[in-house]
Amino acid sequence: MFGTADLPNGIRLRMTRASDNTTERRIHDANRPELQLLQGGADYIQSILDMQLRARDAEYARRFANALYYMIEKSGDTIGRLVLDFGADGIRIVDLAVLPAFHRQGIGTTVIGAMQRVAATLPAPVILSVRLDNTDAIRLYVSMGFVADGPTEASRLHFQMRWSPPPPA
Repeated sequence: MFGTADLPNGIRLRMTRASDNTTERRIHDANRPELQLLQGGADYIQSILDMQLRARDAEYARRFANALYYMIEKSGDTIGRLVLDFGADGIRIVDLAVLPAFHRQGIGTTVIGAMQRVAATLPAPVILSVRLDNTDAIRLYVSMGFVADGPTEASRLHFQMRWSPPPPA
């Protein structure tokens, strides 16, 4: 698709580099606050986070071998990550994660809106999956025109949503 892209609201997407590993880990870990509730010390919790990250990366490599990996930047700071897969069924947003300090600032809306604009030119749908308990994300996706497609094949905790571009005039 592209190496870098400047989006509205001061958001920039750029291809992930090997030097982003530490930042990707920070984004991953920061979006799992529920693990802080586990019984055990910091080393135990970090081992769970490490295991989850390795499992996620292996699953993405297996299911989305041709995925494109981007870092999301705002004002020069890396604040999130985006994984896209362009397939026969459309543009799949495999992963969109933003550091909690930047939640509710329109980052997701800006990135998803950009994907919708790209998809409309193809034309192709935008597909994503969301955890059933992630009501904030579901509300955002519905407000952007996504509709529920049903449970994902990978999990009973997620369901798939789809946005289809309007038909050509």
